Amino acid sequence: MSILLGFAMNPQGAELLYNHRIFDVLGQCQFMRAQIQDTTATEMDLESSMELADRYQRLIMPTLELIVAILMTFGGKNDVVLNKVWMLFVVVVVVHQLILSALLG
Repeated sequence: MSILLGFAMNPQGAELLYNHRIFDVLGQCQFMRAQIQDTTATEMDLESSMELADRYQRLIMPTLELIVAILMTFGGKNDVVLNKVWMLFVVVVVVHQLILSALLG
């Protein structure tokens, strides 16, 4: 992921990633769409919360950093890129809202 992040931080790299459908690929990743099985996410014990937070630090956060880097590199200049980022962001937030609430709450 760090290599992709390095590409995303310069205009040519960000364009290359976008042209090779990075947002579509990320949207298809299983970890981006995985939902928790237990609906009582707010009642997780401390150990489960720490394990979940660690998993998020390793998977979701670098992915979000990559998305933000591409978005920052393009700026507001490209509406197509902005729409793709928005769609992926909505998927992440909707799918992971219970977990994010449990971790932040």
